[in-house]
Amino acid sequence: MASLSEALATVLDREDLEVPIKLILGITGGHPRHQDIIRALEQLKLSEGHFRDVQEHWRGDLGQIIEMLVPLLTILITDANIGELVELDTDDAVTEFLDRLGDDRFDGKSLVQMARDSTDMFDFGSKAFLLFGDAVQMSEWNAALSLRNERPLVNSDAPATFKAHFAASAQVLRSLLAAIVARRADIGSFKSLSEQFEALVCPEAYQSDYWDVSFSLALSVSIPLLEQWQATSEEIAAVRESATMEELIDRLTASGVDVGFDPIEASRDNREKLRRALLRLQQIGLAWALESG
Repeated sequence: MASLSEALATVLDREDLEVPIKLILGITGGHPRHQDIIRALEQLKLSEGHFRDVQEHWRGDLGQIIEMLVPLLTILITDANIGELVELDTDDAVTEFLDRLGDDRFDGKSLVQMARDSTDMFDFGSKAFLLFGDAVQMSEWNAALSLRNERPLVNSDAPATFKAHFAASAQVLRSLLAAIVARRADIGSFKSLSEQFEALVCPEAYQSDYWDVSFSLALSVSIPLLEQWQATSEEIAAVRESATMEELIDRLTASGVDVGFDPIEASRDNREKLRRALLRLQQIGLAWALESG
């Protein structure tokens, strides 16, 4: 009843009534009937109309919370009575419903609050993923939504996140390509391999299947190319399994790749050395010509 008393006081703009309302409603018991609530409120000169105003205002807000909870329960508690859940009209009732499920993973009050604090379904689902792991991955969430003929969620940040991971690891991946080319010159030039790497794009499925495109998930797209180029099993495992840039560097270094060697930088340095050498030769030739003249 605490949530109802707060809501009534807020809608009436009478915070001074919150405690009296809470005390009056407390007399009605844990599961009061509609008419019991109305009779209790009448003692404070509050009409059934006031209660209905709060219900409509509250129901609209609560409806969004229930909408967020439905996919989560559909995935994790397959026998949950979703029909009962969608008929509930108070935070307390939803909290009690969740607690009655008897699942140690659930804390009704915390879940309802998490839903209230979420900006939308995607935000709530992302938070749920951090709590419950792959069981509620976005692919599973969208499957649950489809069961109710609801539109799937889309991770619109996936392509940008994918590109960011590849951009951050570009130099290390170039070092790996250089090592591969050094072993197998017959597979093509470093330039050719680099262009194929740069042509990799974020798979469309990443936008519908994952709440977040992780470092390892992004780089795993390059595995077919590395296998085609006959990278070592250690190199492939490093790219597929590394969760961070630091781990990738450590694992490639352990596999024998000189991650400090950047072919592009080396090429730039070589061109500069060649330019200076030619300039020096020109200077020597000019000096010789002047002396001979």
